[in-house]
This record gives sequence, structure tokens and C-alpha cells, in this order.
Amino acid sequence: MGTTFINYLNEIRISYAARWLMEKNLTVFEIAFEAGFNNIANFNKVFKSIKKTTPTEFREQFKGVKKSNKYIFQDFLFSDLTFP
Repeated sequence: MGTTFINYLNEIRISYAARWLMEKNLTVFEIAFEAGFNNIANFNKVFKSIKKTTPTEFREQFKGVKKSNKYIFQDFLFSDLTFP
């Protein structure tokens, strides 16, 4: 059986949030809100369950990565998504 709608939606939201963590100079709270999460604790929990790291740690891993290299972003962000 496939994934639930909520899990699928969370995967999409977290993928966008991960990209924004690398590309934008917004706070984690601002990115969580832009990605559709109204609760920072829930965002952190869902992010860690999908990416296996916290949003802050994720951002630290990608400091200095060229923002224009979209191939790196796409390979990393969307490689674990499954579509129904």
C-alpha cells in the first residue's frame, strides 16, 4: 500500500523547506511557516523524521554550497520521495 496524503504532503513541504534552508537567509521558524507548518515543534519533528537531521544541522551541512548548483539540490532533496 502507498503513503498517506498527509505523509506525502509533509514530504513535499520538507523538500521545499530543505531547499530554502540552503538558499534563503530566513530563520528556521520563517521557513517552517512558509512551508505550511504552523507549529515549529511539529516542523522540527517531521523534518527530522524525513531528513534524519534537524533543520539547523541540515543548514550547517550545506553552508558554502553554491546556490546556483541546482543539480545538487534536486538529487539530494527529491531522491527519497515516492509518488503514488
